[in-house]
Amino acid sequence: MPSITRHVDFSFRLREWFMLLVTALALFLPGTGLIPGTPTWVGTTGLGVLDYIQIALMGVGFVSALLAYVFPFHSKEWQSFWGWSLWCWVIVFGRTVNWGRILVDNDLPHFWFNCIAIILLLLAAVGFFRRGCWRQSWELLIRSRFPFWILVIGLLLFAGSEIVEHQRLGVVVPADLADVYEEAMEIPVFLSVLFVTWSLLSQSRGFSRGGDKSDPT
Repeated sequence: MPSITRHVDFSFRLREWFMLLVTALALFLPGTGLIPGTPTWVGTTGLGVLDYIQIALMGVGFVSALLAYVFPFHSKEWQSFWGWSLWCWVIVFGRTVNWGRILVDNDLPHFWFNCIAIILLLLAAVGFFRRGCWRQSWELLIRSRFPFWILVIGLLLFAGSEIVEHQRLGVVVPADLADVYEEAMEIPVFLSVLFVTWSLLSQSRGFSRGGDKSDPT
């Protein structure tokens, strides 16, 4: 039975320290009032500063996957996987802007925006099962080493943002402050996804050369 360290990277390096710093800022700044719950920072009917930071991280992730798809390293072995991951970034962006609802200044029925969501999700599902993408995803999953602390921090912050947003587990936060905490905590969540993406990208380059190499990042 293979060791767990074959699939999990427990090392604590610069990226982990950076994640801790961003997480600390996301948890500390809203309570001090340095990030106010105003429409400028937390968009209610539009996009706020925190939303734009999230979108910028999504953009970096999308470009990273796009480069891996357009310029496959050494072979096209993982090209389908990175092409499919582009849809994932588009879906995350769509969810952030409520499927376009907050980008248009009109009273279109929610039905049309729900149709956009359904179409994007269906296209992603179809793409996952075409051209062996699901096989590539599974092989990449079982051959890669995942940054343990990055995943732990990202999952904890994601759970925290959901708890604050929906006031679960007995957590009660004023509505304006809850919005700030939710948006702030989602920033390190997207950052963790970005770090995992770069880790997989780096490792897939090694796999394409025929070697089962550990994560050099």
